[in-house]
Formats: sequence, C-alpha cells, structure tokens
Amino acid sequence: GEDAAPKSLHVDVVSSWEETPLALEALEFFASHSQDTFERFWRALAGEMAAVGGNGRPTAQRQWKAVEAAAAEAVAGTSRPELILSSMRYALGLRYYSPLVATHTSVAVHEAGKFSQAHAQECAAGDGSDVPLFPAWALVDGQHLACSLSQLTRILSAPVEGGAGGERVHEHDHVLRGDTSQRVVSLYADLSSPSMAARLPGLVEAAGAAAEAAGAGLLLR
Repeated sequence: GEDAAPKSLHVDVVSSWEETPLALEALEFFASHSQDTFERFWRALAGEMAAVGGNGRPTAQRQWKAVEAAAAEAVAGTSRPELILSSMRYALGLRYYSPLVATHTSVAVHEAGKFSQAHAQECAAGDGSDVPLFPAWALVDGQHLACSLSQLTRILSAPVEGGAGGERVHEHDHVLRGDTSQRVVSLYADLSSPSMAARLPGLVEAAGAAAEAAGAGLLLR
C-alpha cells in the first residue's frame, strides 16, 4: 500500500580478475590523454617508484603517493593541470582502467607461455657478459624472445622471413619510439615494481635505439 516502507537493494560487484596495481592503471589514464603527457608521466613515475625501493610491489598507498607526485610533474605546464589531476583521481577511484591493465597482464602471460621454462630460466640467470632485460623481456615481430640487449640486436639484424614482421599493434599499445608499421619490438615490463622502474628508462633508451636502427618501433606493454 501507500504506507509501505521503501525497500533498499544492496549489490556487491566483484571483478573476475585480481586487483591491479594503481601505478599501471595511472599509466593507462595518461596514455589515453596525450603522447607527450604519457611520456612525461611514465618517466616521472619510474623515478618515484624506484625511490620507493624494496623487492616486492609497494602497497596501494605508496603507489598512490608515487602516482600523485609523478602526475603533478607530468601535467606541469599543460593548459589545465588541475582538471587532468582531478580526472585521474576520479578514474583511479572508480578503478576505471583496471580491466585494461588486467587485459595487458593476460596478454603478457599468454606471450610468455610460448616459450619454454628452460628458456625463461636462462633469461633469469644470464651469463654476466651482457645487459639483461630480465625481469623485463622483449618480443620481436611477435615471435622471437629477447632477454638481453645483445640478443635483441642480433634478432633485429637478422632478415625478416616473409618481409614485414608479424606483430600487430593494438589500439591500447604504448608506442615509445620508432615506426611500428613494419617491425615491432614489444618490451614487457612491470612499472609497479621499484627494481624494474629503476632500470626501465635505460632499457627503453637502449632497446629503442636498437629498434630504430633496424627500422622498427618500440612498444611498452
């Protein structure tokens, strides 16, 4: 009847994937904004995450502080920095980019699964005579695994079977250097790891130079 008390409905929404790092979600936000801002942000975030230190992934609170500091640096000099920062906080609060980060993670796991466990152990061990990419790794033309800079250069210098490479650049891939229309080097690296963040700028410069010398483009995945 008219006097009946209104009923409330409570809904719990649970994602079908594990919680994703805020640092990586923030990367996706800036990637959707502009290439220049994204470039400034990932470099600033690498510095902030490296300063956190430690071997494991930092807590969400420490990641948030690193993201805030990096974001403030990235938007400095833009036309509406406070609007960008407010939009970022809103998007991260909603975990809007979590599904995209989960998708990237799934792709990385799938690609890594193409290679044998023995090859992965070899990458992790190295021989001490080269600059290793590990725990990052690179995939050339979608089919050749490189776990050191010399290995990457060697693969890129070899003739490409059937002409152009077979890697496909997706809408949400992050192009860092070079031309991806013919050949692609995909660098898989977790920027939410302080140890990886400390090494990433140098790896991007070296891998990017090798890719450009071979007429390829470099993606960050």
